[in-house]
Amino acid sequence: MAKTNFLNLTNRVLRYINQSEVSTVVGSTGHSAIVKDKLNEALNSVYTKTNWYSLYTERRFQTSQNITIVVLDYTSTGDTITITRNGTATVLTEGVQWSNATSNDVSATALAAGIVTTFGATVVETEVVNENIIVRNRAENDVGFTVVATSDTAVYTVGLANNSLYDMASDFGRSIALLDATSDASIVEVSPRAISHADPNSSESGNPTAFAAFGNQYRLYPNPSSTLLMYDRYFKIPATLTVDADTIDLPLETESLIVKLTESELAFYNNNSIKGSTLLSHYKLMLEDAIEMNEYILSKQNHIPARSMGSVLPMIPAQFPTGYPR
Repeated sequence: MAKTNFLNLTNRVLRYINQSEVSTVVGSTGHSAIVKDKLNEALNSVYTKTNWYSLYTERRFQTSQNITIVVLDYTSTGDTITITRNGTATVLTEGVQWSNATSNDVSATALAAGIVTTFGATVVETEVVNENIIVRNRAENDVGFTVVATSDTAVYTVGLANNSLYDMASDFGRSIALLDATSDASIVEVSPRAISHADPNSSESGNPTAFAAFGNQYRLYPNPSSTLLMYDRYFKIPATLTVDADTIDLPLETESLIVKLTESELAFYNNNSIKGSTLLSHYKLMLEDAIEMNEYILSKQNHIPARSMGSVLPMIPAQFPTGYPR
């Protein structure tokens, strides 16, 4: 059975509340606009109730090194910095890709901006602290930086450094497992506090044995000392319903749940608490059945491995993302 699209879900609820159907949800107003919002609110609410099997996602990314640059003399002109990424050398020239300014600090900011412009903001990101620049590779599936050189070592100190921070997927919701496919090894998830305690300066390197979520990034411990293929398994965040043809990312069996919760919320919205409470009770019973079915399917798919929690780091209870169901 195919999933019901957003337009038909909206009209299903509109019929229930004795309102006219619409030919499109795009640009709709009045009751249909309210129904659209309530459907998305219900979708997000149901999402938080468990790890729905249909949200299981996999991706691969490679670890890579950072570039470090220190500006020592802002008065110098015409110098070059050569960056090799994925086997291709790119030459940046002072006065072309960037211009030195009134101080080492300002020159470092200009150079960092020139690097981002040259490679693209989706490929690299930079961090500038005084005269110090860190350049990180953002692309997921390439080797990244392998060589950096300068025409004047008296003006610029350049080098490569192991990188511990890697962007999560843009649709990341909840972590399942992170695997080092190169070494065929599982990486244990710990709390950010555990990694910060074990390696406060992010200076240790080797094959990663642990990871933690720092904002929207993974931090690996220790820092990878070579290029590794990482296998990331997670539950994604469901996409917002926007246009007529959109369907929910949650399992098909949650459609009725989402509609029932929407109808309940609309009853409360219209100050009909008795009807709202009755619908909400029905929703809760349906939710229990859906979660039970979901757990059964997950057990058959075996997405969540039993991971050893060995003594890789001092173990501190993991800190889950905001909204993670306890």
